[in-house]
Order: sequence, then C-alpha cells, then structure tokens
Amino acid sequence: MRQRLLLRLKLKFNNMKQVIQFFLIFTIIWSCTAGLFAVAIPLALGYIFYFRGFELIFVAILIDGYYQAFYSFPILSIGTIIAVFLIDFIKPQLLMYTGHNEMVS
Repeated sequence: MRQRLLLRLKLKFNNMKQVIQFFLIFTIIWSCTAGLFAVAIPLALGYIFYFRGFELIFVAILIDGYYQAFYSFPILSIGTIIAVFLIDFIKPQLLMYTGHNEMVS
C-alpha cells in the first residue's frame, strides 16, 4: 500500500515538473513579446539552471524573428546560446559534497 502511494506521488511529481517547465517557457515567451525583459531574463536563467535549457535557444530565435532582429544583430539568440553553454559548463562546479563524498545537488 505504501509503495503504491509513493509510486503515485512520484508520477505526479514527474508530471508536475513538465507542467512547471511548460508554464515557465510560456511566461518567458510572454514576457519577451510584451517587452518585459527584466522579468524574462531571471526566469530564463533559472530555467536554464534547473532544466537543460536547449529549447530556449529555439525560443530565442523565434523571438528575435518576432522583433526582426536578424536584420541587425540577433542579441537575444546569441545571448541565450552563450548563457545555455556557460551555465551547462558551470553546473558541475556548483555541486556540493557531504563528509562521506556523497553528491548533493
């Protein structure tokens, strides 16, 4: 009985993670198209840190297309590519270890 309950909670958490991921992407897209970059940038950095973030590169390319930034300099796309790879590179250095060499993320 207890194992079934734990399995159900685990499945709900996995589904909830996808829901949170969808709403974060939606909020980032909405805030970028509304011009609220002060809201979008911290959300995008948090998204990249907690999830992989490679889908934000595609979103940034679409938003640069929305603002027609490819005629001048696509700063959002280039900034997103740099942020994704930089945070992906920094992530292993941010892991903590306990006294028994157990990794805690």
